This record gives sequence, C-alpha cells and structure tokens, in this order.
Amino acid sequence: CSNARDVAGLSAYVDRIQPRYREITAPTIIITGDSDDIVYEHLHSRGLKRDIPGSEIYWVRNLGHKPDYIATELAIAALEKLSGRPQDLERAVATLEGRLSGDR
Repeated sequence: CSNARDVAGLSAYVDRIQPRYREITAPTIIITGDSDDIVYEHLHSRGLKRDIPGSEIYWVRNLGHKPDYIATELAIAALEKLSGRPQDLERAVATLEGRLSGDR
C-alpha cells in the first residue's frame, strides 16, 4: 500500500522538485544502464546530467535497474572519486560491461 502511494505521487513530486536540480552544487556522478525498465537513461539520467551543473554520467551496456546493487564495484569507485581518490570510471565501466555481456 505504501509503495502504491509513493508511485502515485512520484510524478507530481518530480514535476515540483525538478526545477531545483540546478541548485545542486555537490559533486554528482550518475550511473545508468541501457536495460533499465524503470529509470530510463534517455529521459531520467540525461535529464539529471543536463540539470545538475558539473555532473558526470556513465552509461553501462546491459545494465538494468539498481546499479548500486548490480554494479557495486562501479558505485564504490564513484563514491571514492567523489571523496577525492583518483578513479578511472571509464575503465570500471568497461570491466563491468565485460562481466555483464552474457547477462539477459
């Protein structure tokens, strides 16, 4: 029941809050996949990249929903980069894509 209420109110919430994304000043890394049936990279992820100044975006082929769960090592590398530790996220994406290449 709670999830249904959350989903029902999500669109109105996003419509109200989206104009404020431009106010985000914290370093931001967006991880998205081309196989996510819930958060669409072409709409949601690109929109975040467009609206959050200075944000970075990384697309992962064959990655679905919940990249923090499926692509834990990439999420950790992104957090480490945000904390100031040098990380090659492009290489991390390529490694992950190799691991996911046979997944459906």
